[in-house]
Amino acid sequence: MQRGLNALSWAMKLRFFFVAFGLVTQTAFSQSVVLSDSHQQRIGLTFHEETTLQLKEGKFSLLLGENTLAGAAQAFLKDVIDRKYPAEDKQLVTVINSVRTIHFAMGSKSHPKEEAGHLQGKQLTGSRADGHWSYGLASGQKPDDAEAKALKQFTGFTEFTEALGSLYGSTPRQIGESWKPDLSALKKTPSGLEADLECKLEEIVPHEGESCARVAIHGKLTGTLGANNTVRLDISGNVFRNLRDLVDADLELTGTFKYIGAFGGSEGKSNSKANIEAPLMVKRIVKVVH
Repeated sequence: MQRGLNALSWAMKLRFFFVAFGLVTQTAFSQSVVLSDSHQQRIGLTFHEETTLQLKEGKFSLLLGENTLAGAAQAFLKDVIDRKYPAEDKQLVTVINSVRTIHFAMGSKSHPKEEAGHLQGKQLTGSRADGHWSYGLASGQKPDDAEAKALKQFTGFTEFTEALGSLYGSTPRQIGESWKPDLSALKKTPSGLEADLECKLEEIVPHEGESCARVAIHGKLTGTLGANNTVRLDISGNVFRNLRDLVDADLELTGTFKYIGAFGGSEGKSNSKANIEAPLMVKRIVKVVH
């Protein structure tokens, strides 16, 4: 009799355990979060952004007429900025640090080039019209040729990062869910890139004191730079998406960078063709100052 009661007691405990476990598991896997909101206000906020791009131990070949030269290529680019929104379609940008290091080596000849970005230490004003940003020097001075080129590149970078918000869509995502984002907005940016990516919401975790969604990303980006110059990036990595501010607080991607096209000279006027392939690393950190 006692054994029967003990067995019944254990059965009840096991039943309670499995029911409780089932509830916890169901709750964990059914948790859904919103990762993007097109109506989120940025007025009055300042975004501290640190972006690093590195190409390391790359292979480089240069075709000059009938001659081919082979060598190594490396690059390191870093920008640190504060981006403030006085209005939804206005920006005030302070370029705190800007580094450009490019190194080509062919045989015994080495061609290192290290310099500060042409916008380092400057303040920029930005305005958006018809969905596109434009930037100028806050001083009101006319930019020189190098500054004008850097401002154009900064415009492309800004619109590229904003288009990446399309990674998440407006649909709430569940933990464990995978999806292929609609990144057609990238094609409309100055980069002209097309994307074939897949995302997966891996987990909700604390990161740097904030609740973040860890989203895994892998796939490729392809496009053209100027006339007949092609670029391809095969990437994979993780993004920690801040769920309070809905920004990519910490993004880290690795992969391969491939470029085939003109090298040196004016666009469309170069008499040489380069083929560059290198391991790629992209790191981007964004902190919101309220």
